[in-house]
Amino acid sequence: SYMGWSVLDGSLLIDMGRINHIQVSPDKKTAEIGPGALSDEVVRTLSLEHQLQTSTGGCPTVALGGFLLGGGHPIIARSTGAGVDNVLGHTVVLSNGTALSTSALAHPDLYWGLRGGCGFSFGLVTSFKMKLYPDPCAEKGGCYAGRITYAPKDISAVARLFAEYVPQADTKLGMMGFVMSGVALNDERAPEGGFMAAGVWNGPPAHEGQAAIQPLITIPNVTILENSLGPRRSYWDALL
Repeated sequence: SYMGWSVLDGSLLIDMGRINHIQVSPDKKTAEIGPGALSDEVVRTLSLEHQLQTSTGGCPTVALGGFLLGGGHPIIARSTGAGVDNVLGHTVVLSNGTALSTSALAHPDLYWGLRGGCGFSFGLVTSFKMKLYPDPCAEKGGCYAGRITYAPKDISAVARLFAEYVPQADTKLGMMGFVMSGVALNDERAPEGGFMAAGVWNGPPAHEGQAAIQPLITIPNVTILENSLGPRRSYWDALL
């Protein structure tokens, strides 16, 4: 975290950035992924090279290690679960130098602990065994994704509808809402910021996703500054 909340007082912080392997199993059902692999590279490799998908961070520079050991909330969580729901096992080095593998059957207590909110406390995870899914955007009909940015005057109205509508929508609709500062939004039309909703309709056909997002497009008396929503042919494209 930016505030250092993921590091315990008096603990040792180790850079795992060079352990960044992405190895897909022959049956394409699982992948071994290193903690230093960035979300951008994981999505690109799985989606473009193998037409597959798994849980990653939404921002490209988020590495899988911190994302998964902290629980992980991907934008597709409503259809695939949290990041930890997709971790089938770990390779972990303990403080005494012992290396072992975890799963629901092998060292189940450690497996459970590493899939919690403080998984970084139990050892150095050098690889995650991840559950994989077919990339729904690569299927016939594609998927639907993009973002909508609203003017600052509409933050309250949009946030209220967002909170009411999205949780009861079809679980294929994955969305995240952000109240953005002017600097973060970087739009001269909204120097004071605004509300941004980023979304992915995680599955074909795209036209169903377009229909599902309509309630957020047709809010009365609301100013939309940007709407990049549209059909996508890969999950990589959907997250760009």
